[in-house]
Amino acid sequence: MASGPISTSAFSKRDQSPTHWRAAGALLLAWLAVLVVNGALPFFGLPTLGQAVWVTGFSQSFANQPFIGFYAHNFGAPHPAAMAFGLPGAWIAAIFIKMGLHAADAYALMIACWLTVAFWGAYGLARFMAASPLSSALAALAWGTMPVVWNHAGYSLLSVGIALLPCYFWVALQFFTQTPQRLLPSLAAYGVACVVAIFMDGYTFMMFATGSSLLGCFLAVRKTVTPRRLLLHGACFAAAYAIFTLYIGKSQYEPADLDFFRGWGADVSFFLTPTEGVHWIPDLLGWSVPRSPEDFFGDASVWITTFSLPLVAGASIFWIFSKSQYKYPFALITLVGFYMALGPSLKFYSLKPESEASQMMEEQYAIAPTGTGVLSERIPGFKNMRASYRWSALGCLGAWALVVLALASGRKKPTAWAAAGLAAITVLNIPDLEQKFNEYHSNRLQFMAIDQDLLGGMEKSLKAGEHVAFIPWRNDFLVNYLAAKLGIIAYNIGGDKNNSDARVYWPAVLKDLPMGSAPPDLSARIIRLLAQRDADAVVLPYIDMLAAAHQWPYPATERDVLAPARKELENSGYFHITDEAYYAVVRLKPEYLAPAKARQIVQEAHEKYCIVPDCLRSTQFTQNAPTQVGNIVGGKLVTTKKSGFLHFGPYAPMRSGNYVLSIFGEVDHAGSAWMDVVGDKGSATYARFPLPAQPESSHRLLEAQLHLPEDVDDLEIRVFVEADTQMSLSGYQLLPEGRGRQP
Repeated sequence: MASGPISTSAFSKRDQSPTHWRAAGALLLAWLAVLVVNGALPFFGLPTLGQAVWVTGFSQSFANQPFIGFYAHNFGAPHPAAMAFGLPGAWIAAIFIKMGLHAADAYALMIACWLTVAFWGAYGLARFMAASPLSSALAALAWGTMPVVWNHAGYSLLSVGIALLPCYFWVALQFFTQTPQRLLPSLAAYGVACVVAIFMDGYTFMMFATGSSLLGCFLAVRKTVTPRRLLLHGACFAAAYAIFTLYIGKSQYEPADLDFFRGWGADVSFFLTPTEGVHWIPDLLGWSVPRSPEDFFGDASVWITTFSLPLVAGASIFWIFSKSQYKYPFALITLVGFYMALGPSLKFYSLKPESEASQMMEEQYAIAPTGTGVLSERIPGFKNMRASYRWSALGCLGAWALVVLALASGRKKPTAWAAAGLAAITVLNIPDLEQKFNEYHSNRLQFMAIDQDLLGGMEKSLKAGEHVAFIPWRNDFLVNYLAAKLGIIAYNIGGDKNNSDARVYWPAVLKDLPMGSAPPDLSARIIRLLAQRDADAVVLPYIDMLAAAHQWPYPATERDVLAPARKELENSGYFHITDEAYYAVVRLKPEYLAPAKARQIVQEAHEKYCIVPDCLRSTQFTQNAPTQVGNIVGGKLVTTKKSGFLHFGPYAPMRSGNYVLSIFGEVDHAGSAWMDVVGDKGSATYARFPLPAQPESSHRLLEAQLHLPEDVDDLEIRVFVEADTQMSLSGYQLLPEGRGRQP
């Protein structure tokens, strides 16, 4: 292509379909190779287990409806659950489930379908850039086997969103370069691409928006794109965002702390050196290095997906051979992608201190700031990209495009070298295929075993349409699938964003229960939940419903933890309990289902137990206890010579009335420490007391009268300490006036 102003005529005259039998054969083999490497192998393998269980829970719930829906009605009760990401994938899988496929095979087939779209998009973009059909097939193969694609399979539709990036940019280039006479079809396609991108995955939507904006602005500077075309570009993304916010019911999700962005930013060494156990050839050559969360901030996804030295080196070399002026915007996209992937702070072989347990990274451990922290803290969209390293997918897209431009240089020798370079990059990127085959096959077998080990028994104990609570609640991935398959309506839901949305509407006795905990009053909470008919049955899972979704079978580690509550419920005589290997199902006996009997049970429970919203008590603190400056030591919150809230929360609903407040613990030096009782997000203060220098009685720091003039939805008991305060908290209680002290 000649240098100078960009001309689209060279692109518009090309034949877009491969007609030569060799090119067609290469295209078919390359497509099959992409499916194999990514584990999209229906009836044999599954790319991932945990995320497949989570996604197909939505799919099954969509398919349960007379017409395939867009909201899940079997979990996240009482309101229908929107899907935070991955809706286009789950909806397609729902069609396959409706056709009779098992959820595991529906998921694998759905991934294969979207990878086919992604493969064709990469091929189309290469052809658009004037690469030959054979070279374009190679380019599509290289993209589909990037570690940033296949090694994100554990994050489900994120990997599909990354795979679709060339397709998105192909649509963008067609939109930007289309003649005014044919603008409408390309505008419609662009709008559809924007909507698919935001519903597929928020990270890649932002990459698409950023990269296409850079591309559009470059073309505008070159006078190839009009301001009107740029406005339409912005309108497509704005419309997609508006549709998504209407679907999820909010403008955005809560952003993460900047330390999270920093911890999940890529260390420069991750780009340069492969991680051991990820790439087949580098492992054989001894090039790979071991990495673990004990040594680095973030998690494994940060270093097993970001190795890109061969690609970036190839892009840097072959950039010279390209005569297309598209090499300038794609070079800029490459730089922006990899720079944003660093996160707010620069890291180069930056190891965690031995004393640091958190995977998040404080600023003091970084070499220097990168300057992107402002975007991560203040700019909508950017401040939700908490896993900063994922921006490397945009950098890889730009670098891949630069190599593809060299394939289309029109000169025989550079084209041949570019093809050889792309082939070498592909070989270096592929995993150990035998190991991957075994992993993919194992994922499917484990999924099938979940049906056999859990569904069979639950179908006998739980009836379709019943309201069910799984207690203790966690990030319950497995509940999505089980609830949808059983046709029950569960309060629990998998996915941190979905969980936060659902909990707002849960019954108070369930909402106030700390995540993953079995407090002493657990049986009382279950009694109230069932007797008030907020639930028809309660499931006590002996397994972690998040971890078990990622590895099956899973040990029944919670059986002993839940044994006291189960025994107390059994001894009450009110309940029928079905005890199985992995769970127990608790429900009221038929003779206690009458309203009068149920009220009697509730009254007896209130007299015996401390139950929200009439009473509030905590007798020990777990690792999930809300604190700014405290450490958990032996179930107590202990000061750490820092100023701040030693305790806040638990954001419990409480009825209006008169109460007796007690704070328990030990104090060596109170200093200026104080405590208060607040509600309405901290704006309403109901009481405030200085903490005494000495306990009022044995382990009782404070006892005081408290009046709540109105019902409170989010009551907090806060204890503020100064840096010189030396004390520990062992618990608190808020008892209705006239009721006895803590036994």
